[in-house]
Amino acid sequence: NGTLQYFYPDGTLFQEADYRDDLLHGTVKIFHSGGQISERADYENGRKQGVVEAWFESGIKRFTKHFVADLEHGSQKIFYENGKIREVSSMASGKYQGEFRSYYKEYEDGTLQKVCQYDKGRLEGLYLGYYPSGNLMVKCSYRDDLLEGEWIKYHDLMRDDSVPGVMESGYYNTGKKTGTWESFYPSGELYTSGGYANRKFEGEWLVYHPNGNLKQKGTFHDGKATGEFMMYYESGKIKNRGSYRDDQKEGDWTTWYESGNTMTTIRFLEGLRHGRAFAYDEMGNLVESATYVNGEEME
Repeated sequence: NGTLQYFYPDGTLFQEADYRDDLLHGTVKIFHSGGQISERADYENGRKQGVVEAWFESGIKRFTKHFVADLEHGSQKIFYENGKIREVSSMASGKYQGEFRSYYKEYEDGTLQKVCQYDKGRLEGLYLGYYPSGNLMVKCSYRDDLLEGEWIKYHDLMRDDSVPGVMESGYYNTGKKTGTWESFYPSGELYTSGGYANRKFEGEWLVYHPNGNLKQKGTFHDGKATGEFMMYYESGKIKNRGSYRDDQKEGDWTTWYESGNTMTTIRFLEGLRHGRAFAYDEMGNLVESATYVNGEEME
């Protein structure tokens, strides 16, 4: 019973605590090695109860929390070392409950980073993430701590002075990307379009140049490239054509100059050069040829 004091090796006070019946009961104070207070808490029968406050060595508040029977319960505020607010949230029996807000450290005080909802420590409902500029970055929803439904990410700029441009959009099902996903250039032009199944690429995927012309076309299965792939110049003229098998190049691959003349023809086997390979100049003259076996050039 009574007050006990604990000290650093140099004799500086480290902790001052009240006890009753061999249990912490009353006020407990913890100090930094320089003598500044680090934390203050009240205990009842060995368990934290009520307001708990903490400070950095500089004297700036580190957090204010509420406890019931040694578990965080109620509102809490957490701060950065520069004094700016880091997090505002609520707890219930040691778990996040209700609205959660976090803020950026490097920017003006109150620059919101994200706002979301918790239910018994698990994300639930609408989730909004923001750029330091204040523009919306991400809008999505959670169900039982897993992403569910539409997911949208925006560019950090405003188009038409009012509408944020979409960077990427798609859908989640129990935390997994599913269905058609699209991404966009800052101009609003389509950049990529394709499908997902169980977090993996599935079906035809298309990639576009900023001018809207097709850049690449190919098919995936279970996240792996399969079948014919074609790449195009920004002008729309074909650049490459070849096939994949199980995510590895297979068979003849051809590359063309934008003029339409052949640049190279190379044969692949299980992702390695295998067989004859030819290279041409823009006039169509053969400039190099070689033979490969399992990726190694033969003399």
